[in-house]
Amino acid sequence: MIHLIYPSLNKVRIVDLGSGEGKFKKLLERKGAVVLGVDKEGGDIKHDLNEPLPFRDKEFDLVVSLAVLEHLEKPEVFLREVKRIAHAGVLTTPHRRSKRLLEFLAHLGLINREHIKDHKRYWTQKELKGYGFNTFLFSAGFNILFWFDERGCTVYDNSVYLSEFVPERTGSSTG
Repeated sequence: MIHLIYPSLNKVRIVDLGSGEGKFKKLLERKGAVVLGVDKEGGDIKHDLNEPLPFRDKEFDLVVSLAVLEHLEKPEVFLREVKRIAHAGVLTTPHRRSKRLLEFLAHLGLINREHIKDHKRYWTQKELKGYGFNTFLFSAGFNILFWFDERGCTVYDNSVYLSEFVPERTGSSTG
């Protein structure tokens, strides 16, 4: 998804919100990006992602945040802030329909049980679109959210929307 917004990550300023141990951050850095990791328990900056972020408006080219939104007590603050601090972004969060599957996998010990127990909310695409995000449902049951402004999208001009390049799921799978 990131490559559709930035085909080259060379010198792209990225903030990884909920960076954890920094595995994704390191991958982005190997591709040439300048990445700042933010996490409540580590990262380059320790910060509670339920609170306003300590960055200037549009300080970053791109926000990435993978499997973080579902853990937040104040997701509306986070969703507002990610759009404020960057020109573009890609976020993931489990869809409401994946809740039972994730809990079952945790019960079997295939994924981290405590991590799944910490989920505060599961989202539908309709709910996320209500916050002004473009979304599509990944086949594994994850919502992928994205946005970009005219500065944040280097590939497409304002007259072209990314959704034309990302197949929209139809029927009951969109909610």
